[in-house]
Amino acid sequence: MQRGKSFGCIHGNPRSMRRRIVESQEVLSVSELHRARAFRGNWVSFPNFGLLLTAISRLRACRHQVEIYISTRNGMQTQTIPITWTYCRIGPRGGWRPWFLCKCRRRAGKLYNAGGTFACRKCCKLVYECQLKSAKGRLQRTASKIRLQLRWFERRSAFKDKLPPRPYGMRTAKYQRLISRLVAVDARIAHSEKNRALKRQR
Repeated sequence: MQRGKSFGCIHGNPRSMRRRIVESQEVLSVSELHRARAFRGNWVSFPNFGLLLTAISRLRACRHQVEIYISTRNGMQTQTIPITWTYCRIGPRGGWRPWFLCKCRRRAGKLYNAGGTFACRKCCKLVYECQLKSAKGRLQRTASKIRLQLRWFERRSAFKDKLPPRPYGMRTAKYQRLISRLVAVDARIAHSEKNRALKRQR
């Protein structure tokens, strides 16, 4: 079994071999369950939840708790996750927002597969991928995400300019905001590469 695949680490970085990253873990989101209207007064069952998360074979929920059935090597295990609600005001209207209550008594919007149980990011000792990158690597990741929003990768053969034109359907204000941020990030990357080249010459 490959260590990087089983632990969800980033290959090529020695520090990442000791840390598991968030992006590679199975996640249970309270927002997705709320959009699916799982938190009603009566119990709502989702028998085919394993199609979304392989670790969970069945899930049922009501307004104040969620029960998940986890498939492990020792058989089927049941975990009960309490649901807590907080009041939030959006404009003139107010509403209630659900949260998972982790075993550490922290509120969490997402729980991750910790092997036989689901817990928050702190309990699973997970880090984000960007935390294992250098300053230049974080800038390059930001530039790639902006170009992905502008659909630069799928449309780069259609134009020769360095900056992609506005995608169809995107608002002009949003396009100008993304372009300004992309230019600033590219300038910081170029400045970093220039400083690195000067240090090598010295």
